[in-house]
Amino acid sequence: MREKLSRRLEHLERVHAAAIRAQEAASAPRINVCEMLREHLKAHGFVQTGNESVAETMARAFGMNSQELRHLMAGPVEAFNAKLQSL
Repeated sequence: MREKLSRRLEHLERVHAAAIRAQEAASAPRINVCEMLREHLKAHGFVQTGNESVAETMARAFGMNSQELRHLMAGPVEAFNAKLQSL
């Protein structure tokens, strides 16, 4: 009887510890990539203007327009999608 209670207690302690770890992981601060990018661009003198998107601000920082940036980024995306489809 005592051994059974001891095993049950150990099991409950493991379950409780796992629940606490899961709760701590869920409450960890999430990284907002767009906000990080905005701050990085701002640190280099590129601030969003009017209705400009983060991508448009990034394109301006690179010295190109948003169409050129979209075209530049399409290559790696297409290669990645092709790789996924080949799996």
